[in-house]
Amino acid sequence: MRLCGTVKPLRHPRGKELMRLHMRTTLLKLLSLLLLMLVVTITLQMKKQKATLRESNQISPARHPPHADDVNNDTWWRRLLCRNVHYTKDAVILPFLNRDVKPSKDRLNVFLTEMSCSPRPLYRSWCALESWALQNRRASVWLVMLGKAVDPSDGLLLALSEAYPNLRLVTMDLDWLFSSLPTHRLFSSGQWAGSTWPGKSLSNMVRLALVWRFGGFYTDFDTVCLRDVQGLSNVVGSQSSEIVNNAVFHFEHHHPFVQDNMEQQNKNFDGASFNVNGVNIMSEAAKTACNTSDFEDLVRKREGLCRGFRVLPESAFYPVAWDSWRDIFRPGAGPNLLKRLNGSYVLHAWNVFSALSPIRIGMGTLYDLVSSAYCPVTKRHLLEAGRVWGPF
Repeated sequence: MRLCGTVKPLRHPRGKELMRLHMRTTLLKLLSLLLLMLVVTITLQMKKQKATLRESNQISPARHPPHADDVNNDTWWRRLLCRNVHYTKDAVILPFLNRDVKPSKDRLNVFLTEMSCSPRPLYRSWCALESWALQNRRASVWLVMLGKAVDPSDGLLLALSEAYPNLRLVTMDLDWLFSSLPTHRLFSSGQWAGSTWPGKSLSNMVRLALVWRFGGFYTDFDTVCLRDVQGLSNVVGSQSSEIVNNAVFHFEHHHPFVQDNMEQQNKNFDGASFNVNGVNIMSEAAKTACNTSDFEDLVRKREGLCRGFRVLPESAFYPVAWDSWRDIFRPGAGPNLLKRLNGSYVLHAWNVFSALSPIRIGMGTLYDLVSSAYCPVTKRHLLEAGRVWGPF
């Protein structure tokens, strides 16, 4: 019999499956190679980040494991306040203020303190730090941390260090800081540690000690600096007719008003009250030094001049009053509130009340608008991360 037509070659029935298997294997190899390249790139970037931080802030690399001797709580006060803090393998050891890095007497120093021992301060704290560094380029802006290490792994610290060479990150030796000061007995007795707010009590003592020893500005972490403060010297800010707040102030080193405040702290310490050891003591000391009971009247009649220092009007450091703190975070209220800041040096965000108030970017709050102008690196970092301004 004769067959007609074209005869097609036979194919192996598993040929297509073998081809697909080969393609999958090749694809997996490519993905593995890409993943390896990504891991190597991230590792090199983190090494570069640490190297940059060491160069710009004189920070030495942490030894592993993260709870090694150089980051443990080696003093009684760190064991008390830092007992729940854990450092990751990315932690970077901080130099000690004065022992390793000394503030210059030839330029303005601005001190902010981090008293929670956290190796990663919250974003609004970084905003405060950035705003002071941005507005005062000729000043050294110091973040003085109670903890002994900082975690730079999210990249924000590196970005700030590259943008602001005037930033300094350090830890502190409180035994040295308080030695020979009027508050030494109060500190060493541990009386503050048994108070209702031990961190706040210690912060009130530390800020005076820093300014006494080195001179310069102290400012709280819940502030945004709006203007260069280089022209201000020996000043405090009134919060009302009866109150001078200790959230922002400047004094030359060894100023007698700071000495008087430390003596009053040591004499009148009250562990059950939030304001007695800070705001109240500074207010009473200012009333005595200025011979007044009305700071608004003092500002109006004598331009705030006292013995060796000056009381600034409320608009200087506290343009939004404490009982109006919600206005700072009210959506859509920002544009109308900006006029309150005319002539102000600082916006104080009243952390004691606003700590749990998140700020969603783009909602038109006063804080959101101000942060765009005065802490742009921090805000850009948040935008890229798709985050909100969380609590302080």
